[in-house]
Amino acid sequence: AGLALPLAVLAAGLPLGYVLGGAVLAGVLLDVSVVTWTTAFQSHVPEGELGRMSAFNNIGERLAIPFGYLLVALAAHLWSDGVVLGVCA
Repeated sequence: AGLALPLAVLAAGLPLGYVLGGAVLAGVLLDVSVVTWTTAFQSHVPEGELGRMSAFNNIGERLAIPFGYLLVALAAHLWSDGVVLGVCA
């Protein structure tokens, strides 16, 4: 949810300073989220299964990215940039 902040600021058409502030805040929130997820993951997955489960986790996280790029490209072709950014946020 934190990564939606810079997109929402861009969609609102606010000045660059607000976009940068939103991006910095989103980065801090993402770092907190990654540390929390990694700690929980290592606490709940047995040590012998960490490598395999981490690989499955990484595949699951990245599998939909190319499809998302295709959908966003299609949406940007059909609607304006502000509408696409607002929906993505």
